Amino acid sequence: PAARTMARYGGVFEPKEVEDAPDPKQAIDEKCEASCTKAMEAYDKCKERIDAKGSGECAGYFGDYVHCIDSCASKALFKHLV
Repeated sequence: PAARTMARYGGVFEPKEVEDAPDPKQAIDEKCEASCTKAMEAYDKCKERIDAKGSGECAGYFGDYVHCIDSCASKALFKHLV
């Protein structure tokens, strides 16, 4: 990258190139799945009922599962933001 002039401070700087760090969320989410088995079981039961019935939706049950994963993951994830 080209050097940039900081006229206000009378200096020249070159921005550092920063490597993209791997996203830890996926690994944390996988660890949290064990603590959210009840929510996943409720969602699976709903899907079975819908498949047998032929209509309906399970968005609420899936939302409960995602909320469980996010709540669990947030405790560990914010440690990585420092």
